[in-house]
Amino acid sequence: MSILSTGASDREGVLAVSPREACRIMGVSLAYLYRILPELEAYKEGRARRISLASIKRRQARLIAQASGKRPRGRPRKVEPEAQAEAGADAP
Repeated sequence: MSILSTGASDREGVLAVSPREACRIMGVSLAYLYRILPELEAYKEGRARRISLASIKRRQARLIAQASGKRPRGRPRKVEPEAQAEAGADAP
């Protein structure tokens, strides 16, 4: 695998990965992965834990969908008193 490769071709046909590989795929730490492990489909094969790639993809899709509906970050802008008065005067 080259340095610039995403490694996706190495996982072709793979259904589950180790926690370290899941961390690499998701871009998170091992500690964070174990915190979110209940959200993922995982099982133990002997002493080795495996996490399904499908559950990783579903979680990422859900997070993207949630993020698209959020308001912009930061503090809301203050409304000028004159603009508030005008808006109140227009209302019946």
